Formats: sequence, structure tokens, C-alpha cells
Amino acid sequence: MNTLMDNTPDHIYFKDRESRFIRVSRSQAKLFGLADPHEIVGKSDFDFFSEAHARPAYEDEQHIIRAGEPLPEIEERETWPDRPDTWVATIKMPMRDRVGDIIGTFGISRDVTERKNAEMQLASERNLLRTLIDNLPDYIFVKDRQSRFLVNNAAHLPALGAKTQEEVIGHNDLLQQMLT
Repeated sequence: MNTLMDNTPDHIYFKDRESRFIRVSRSQAKLFGLADPHEIVGKSDFDFFSEAHARPAYEDEQHIIRAGEPLPEIEERETWPDRPDTWVATIKMPMRDRVGDIIGTFGISRDVTERKNAEMQLASERNLLRTLIDNLPDYIFVKDRQSRFLVNNAAHLPALGAKTQEEVIGHNDLLQQMLT
């Protein structure tokens, strides 16, 4: 266990019933700017994150303690008071003693900031491209190898005799014959 806690790049943490840290991995301590994982004992997310992240995380953990059920993997935006936001994929579970009573929570988080930022950039570029395609007066369309429309703009719809994109996407040039 010590080898795992000292060497995993993922952030592993154990918390008591009040959501205070009782043990963390070295990578979790480093994330919080601490040299020694023992420095975190007794602190909570409120000591490191902004209220916007700490409050929902606390509420999730308290729900886990009350319900006794794990929180399936979720992607969380971590907001910090002194640095840019980060993103993690997190799983949290109830921590039980030897007789099965819940004594806290534990979880593991993996940093997915780079992937999440790439997804957001891609979505932004896709939305910009779609806005351009939809608003240009010229006919713009893309077809697959079977000549089926994959992309089509609004200016091209009347030329095809169509009223909606749904009538066009997935069809080929025989569309006009179908619509008439």
C-alpha cells in the first residue's frame, strides 16, 4: 500500500466522516503544494479548492456516507483560488470498518485536464465551422464515398428541394427525386 501511495500518478485520498483527509497519496499532496502527505491530515477540500468545487465535493461525500453507495466515475472541474481550473475523472466510495459501518470515504482521481481542454477546443472549433457553413450564401456540402450527404448548409437546401437538414443528411443526389 505504501508503494502504491508513494508512486501512483493518480490522486488517492481517504477521508473521515466529516470529509477531512486522513491519508493521501504523494501525488495528491504534491497537487496541493505539500512536500509530505502527512501535512494534509485534518484538512479538507475547503483548505485547497475554491468554494465552487469544495462544496459539491463535500456534498457528494456526505451523500456517500448517508447512502452507503459509491459515486460512479464522474468528471469534475476543480476550481482553485490561485491557479487555472483543472479536470479530473473521479470515483468515490464509502470506507467501512471491520464490521461494515461507514467511517468515511475514499477515492481516486485522475487528471484529465489536457484531454478535457482538447475536447473543449475541438467543440469550439466545430461550432465556429458550423456557424460559418450555415451562414455562407454559397452551397457547401460534404459527401461520403457512396455520395451520401454528411454535411450540408441551409443555402443548399432549396436547390435540393428540401426544407430541413434531416431530409438531406444520409441521402445521395437521388434525394430530389424522392422529394418530388
